[in-house]
Amino acid sequence: MSIFIGYPKIGQYRDVIRGLCRKESFIGLDENNEPIFDSEKLLPHVKFTGTVKLHGTNAGIGNLGDEVWFQSRTSIITPISDNLGFAASMSTKTHIDWIKKTFKELREKNNIADNEIVVIFGERCGGNIQQGVALTELDKRFVIFDIRVVGEERNDDGNYTNDRWLSIEGISNHDLGVYNILDYQHWTVDVNLNIPDTVLNKLDEITTAVGKQCPFAKAFGVDGIGEGVVWSSSHDGCRYAFKVKDDSHKNVKTKNKKTSLDPEKVSNVNEFVEYSLTENRLNQAIEQVFTGPGIEPTVKQTGTFLKWIVNDIVTEEIDTLASNDLSAKDVNGVISKKAREWYFEYLDKIVFGEGHAD
Repeated sequence: MSIFIGYPKIGQYRDVIRGLCRKESFIGLDENNEPIFDSEKLLPHVKFTGTVKLHGTNAGIGNLGDEVWFQSRTSIITPISDNLGFAASMSTKTHIDWIKKTFKELREKNNIADNEIVVIFGERCGGNIQQGVALTELDKRFVIFDIRVVGEERNDDGNYTNDRWLSIEGISNHDLGVYNILDYQHWTVDVNLNIPDTVLNKLDEITTAVGKQCPFAKAFGVDGIGEGVVWSSSHDGCRYAFKVKDDSHKNVKTKNKKTSLDPEKVSNVNEFVEYSLTENRLNQAIEQVFTGPGIEPTVKQTGTFLKWIVNDIVTEEIDTLASNDLSAKDVNGVISKKAREWYFEYLDKIVFGEGHAD
């Protein structure tokens, strides 16, 4: 039985550091079952590995028992109901044979139980999958960046049990168009949780360099811009990840540096919406809601488009709202109004030419 296992949303540096600091400074519960934190506790160093953030579409290959299935970011796909041709490209006999062999080796090497689900995650990129980056000059390919293992059973809260992440080292097959992100330029930073701002300049410098020249594309002889860097760490049994995008790919118009420990300061609702509702985010919504799943954008789909935009902004910027004494209720209406105007213009210019959507 195919079981969809999604890839977690990757947050921002400030969110990850806040979570790590809370976890490391937690010392127990008080008489009211409220958490107690020791603000004087010496916190550890955490090593993060940075890999090039590829501008494509999220894809996955799942395995349970003898079954293999393919995924987009949001659902199981097939060669008939596909996402930018990923399932079709991976469904040849040669591909399936290699995939099954790879899963067999992963299970044996990592003592994975028969009832545990394994998903290899990567980016389907190259060709016409995205625009505006060096990767478009490369043939379409699948680049592995993570492997997740979960139990088949769920807890009462709906989460899968035994969730853990495996090393992706050594898994690739260039003849089949399967690559490994760790085989190309990557970086490490040591974050001292007591003074986490000391790595900000390094994070920004690396991101700026990737923005000017994508190292992954350069490895194949292609010059051109990149999107950014994803940083991840396995620390004390948990996985942490954040992304830093170059300015040309950011979903916000920030006055801060690329990476910051502080939420953006805004003076009112309109300024928050200008900060968060960017052209990049609107285009990302089109890709996520329509292009990837193969759904035609129409006026009837306006509500679905607006829901994605509002949820994405509120989820990513909840701390920005709180630090500026704003709530989701304060901004939702203005976000929806401006996003609706943009969407109707998109339908007119992109889908229906200069005519109007009926």
